[in-house]
Amino acid sequence: MKENNSLKRKAQLFSVDVGLTFLVFVGFIVIFTTLWNQSVKQLDESLEKQNLQEKIFYYSDYLVRTKGYPENWNNSNVLLIGFAGNNENVLLTSKIDNFMLLNYSFAKNRMNLEGNEFYLKIIDVIHNQTLYSYGNMSYQDSKELIQITRFCLVNNTSKLIPSKLVLGVWKN
Repeated sequence: MKENNSLKRKAQLFSVDVGLTFLVFVGFIVIFTTLWNQSVKQLDESLEKQNLQEKIFYYSDYLVRTKGYPENWNNSNVLLIGFAGNNENVLLTSKIDNFMLLNYSFAKNRMNLEGNEFYLKIIDVIHNQTLYSYGNMSYQDSKELIQITRFCLVNNTSKLIPSKLVLGVWKN
């Protein structure tokens, strides 16, 4: 009888050991899965931010170095927005003025920034005065603002104004 009770006790302890091992294993799987999902989410966010940085780096370069398409674009026929005249980094006020007339959603579409918000400023660097300001200026609320600055000259018919073009983009 004692031997039978001893076997029952060992069987019960074995069952408890298996149960605890199973719970620890399941707990490990839950923790591993949670950490894995968080890592994948952070990687996705990092890649998305990197892609957006590359996109606005390219587009800010395009704005200051090209005429756009078509070259003599206006707000009814523009396919690609560019501010340069015959010289790279010399922006034409006529093109900037045309851009200022564009509908914000239309400009986002032409700049391939759908799903994002943006602003564009052109600032006189000598007088630290904003010459042009366009877009959504509520970027102060954004934690993920990406901002690119390009130095250029603004051709203001009578003189060239040393300036900087600032393009800021963030997820809405």
